[in-house]
Amino acid sequence: MILGGLALVLALGCDDGPPGSEPSGAAPKASVASWAAIHAGGTMSCGLTEHGSARCWAGPDASAPDVPDGPFSAVSVGMGHACGLRDDGSVACWGDPFGGALEAPEERFVQLDAGLNGACALTPQGAAHCWGWDDKGQTDPPAGSFRQLALGYDHGCGVRQDGSLACWGDDVHGQASPPEGSFAAVDVGGCFGCALTDAGELRCWGCELVPQGGPPGADAGRPRNEPPSGDGFTAVATGYQHACALRADGSIACWGHDAVGQSRPPPGAYTSISAGFYHSCALHQDGVPVCWGWDALVGTATTLGDTERAQQPRSYTERPADRLQHTCPYEGLGVIYLQQQRSADAKEAFERGIEINPEVEHRKYLELARIHLGEGDPHAAIPLLRKAAAMFPDDLEAARLLEELQAEP
Repeated sequence: MILGGLALVLALGCDDGPPGSEPSGAAPKASVASWAAIHAGGTMSCGLTEHGSARCWAGPDASAPDVPDGPFSAVSVGMGHACGLRDDGSVACWGDPFGGALEAPEERFVQLDAGLNGACALTPQGAAHCWGWDDKGQTDPPAGSFRQLALGYDHGCGVRQDGSLACWGDDVHGQASPPEGSFAAVDVGGCFGCALTDAGELRCWGCELVPQGGPPGADAGRPRNEPPSGDGFTAVATGYQHACALRADGSIACWGHDAVGQSRPPPGAYTSISAGFYHSCALHQDGVPVCWGWDALVGTATTLGDTERAQQPRSYTERPADRLQHTCPYEGLGVIYLQQQRSADAKEAFERGIEINPEVEHRKYLELARIHLGEGDPHAAIPLLRKAAAMFPDDLEAARLLEELQAEP
């Protein structure tokens, strides 16, 4: 998905980046030892060293969890959890246990993909097995034989043995209604999916990917939910509201939401890509992992020891206006947590967004006010509603709620 796709070939921030990050336009430097894979997740990302050891790093508000022993042949990351496919075919998961995301079945598998709060894996016979959060049927795949699986936020998709696509779960945006045809690979994101035809063409469906925050004219002449045209693509990766694809020459094309630079890939030639929540990562042909987008997850904190520091992902910086300062990711996290009825986590995410930047995006104020109202605390909600109503007068919801509260005796 996020959070997805083939773990080795597919997948699925706003200031100047951390000290030591690569300047805009710079080519990545060679690392001490090559990495075999990298996977961008939600609040955590992971990679595999060339020896099969999994390494994970988290943002500044969380610590990366302990990683079980490998060696692993693949790793895939969801929102706050990850799963690895060991060389013997067993699966080990770690991180946030919400919704049963860590409860992998004791079977042997050949492919793995983690979604928002769950994962799917493929048996040697082609059967799909999924586990984790299942409020929309996203971990209830159909019967039949598959050759590849992908799990997103509220839905999943797979490529059957005959090349056709099958999807399951939430379909409110058409994300579980894939196109007909023969496909080589599929990946699914927030409320959309993308697949690669046998000829290397991209096909996407589901909700529109609004290119918010991108440079002027970046998406001129192309519908918002359509990928670049032409063939010659070798991999596709979908994130929350953006996607990236790898061309045959190793270059990367991204489209969709770009508020924190997650759709501005670095130059150079790469061998794999991964799109996460609000950032993206790719493996350079020299074995160097490079990430871009949300600064909190482009390698500013890792579990690597001092002697392995040179192996941590390099950040590539070509960001939009500094005024955003990470607000979008925290607001998005809050909305997802609310959907999962995790009000305490949602409250923390919205408060963090306000702390970082009090002037951008009003939804954090509105949703945080609703949480306070649900807790029976109108006095805490009123100043938040006033802020939202003053900043964005065209949105009448905050003004309506404020009027109702002030009218009460």
